[in-house]
Amino acid sequence: MEKNGSRIKNALQDYFLPLILFAGLVALMAIFKDQHLGDHAPLIPQEHKIDLVVGYIIIAVEIATALVILIGLLRATISYIRLQFTRAEHQTTSLTHIRAHLAHVLILGLEFAIASEILRLAIAPNTAEIMILFTKVLLRSLLNFILEREIQTCETPDSAGNLISQQTNPDEPGH
Repeated sequence: MEKNGSRIKNALQDYFLPLILFAGLVALMAIFKDQHLGDHAPLIPQEHKIDLVVGYIIIAVEIATALVILIGLLRATISYIRLQFTRAEHQTTSLTHIRAHLAHVLILGLEFAIASEILRLAIAPNTAEIMILFTKVLLRSLLNFILEREIQTCETPDSAGNLISQQTNPDEPGH
């Protein structure tokens, strides 16, 4: 009985939740595709200064996002190249470790990107911009969900029944 409930829960997580998120994303994009984003009148005299400061913070967060993803991609590429010169029996588990680590880095990068979108929301003047930002956050959340599922796949038992861990350093205890 528990197996059946677990299968239903897994089916909801694996198929229906991403499908619902994707359908919501498409609906939002269809609704707001022709929206004109007009300017707004400042509420306080110093608002342009606040917008400027927050704009610089957004740029810094977006640069941090790019750096996190770039460094993660470089590390994964270097690890993959080094993996090609190791023994074949270690390549499968090591490749799984590289994939899991890259997925973690991409999730961190997405979190930074979502943070910059939330900062944009702090200075968004109208409903249309808020909905566009919500759509971006929804898309990034969908990508985050897919990457989390990829990490869970990397942690499942392999064909020999051994649990594949996320430990990437073979010199650490436990290897």
